[in-house]
Amino acid sequence: MEVASSQGLGRTSKRSTHQWTPTEDGVLIDYCIDLVNEGSWGRDNGTFKPGYLQQLEKWMKERIPNCNIRAIPHINSRMRLLNTQYREIAKMISHSASGFCWDDVKKCVTCDDDVWIGWVKSHPATTGLRNKPFPHFDQLAIIFGKDRATREGAESPVDVMENIETKEVAFAATGVASEAFIALNVDEDDNGDDDVSPAQATNSEGSTAAR
Repeated sequence: MEVASSQGLGRTSKRSTHQWTPTEDGVLIDYCIDLVNEGSWGRDNGTFKPGYLQQLEKWMKERIPNCNIRAIPHINSRMRLLNTQYREIAKMISHSASGFCWDDVKKCVTCDDDVWIGWVKSHPATTGLRNKPFPHFDQLAIIFGKDRATREGAESPVDVMENIETKEVAFAATGVASEAFIALNVDEDDNGDDDVSPAQATNSEGSTAAR
């Protein structure tokens, strides 16, 4: 889900910065999934209802001892970053024909150097995302993806890649079949010009005799 625009970041100061740990990321994402599953925190337009940041702060304090993470600016800025990273990775995966692949073991996007250099030039927000592990990508798809109301229907990166490959194979097969059909029709047309039926031959001979 999108971060509600009403929850502003405010001014950035040294006190507002926070170095997130993998544990804190995992807890935050788990609780975001809880918000999605509860349904009462969601809206039809794909945003969480006001107050969700404070709810996440409360849950994280209960889960993590001595947690100093605040709703604003810490959780809000982290949600914005995770949203941006998810969307950029999803965009790359959807362009697998351009040379991008998803490593489901390392949970990261891979591609050749030339592909990456060209992509970053037109997508500067993706800088640093190649080969960077995103172990929570499937969960982020539930939070930020198209299907925000339920786990059902949310595609994993592997599903996306397989669907793209399936479509490419089907398209290629359709092209081959079309070429074969056209070639067959051409052969039949060529043969039709040379073949003469018995009735046509008889009529032709009769016309010659009459002359």
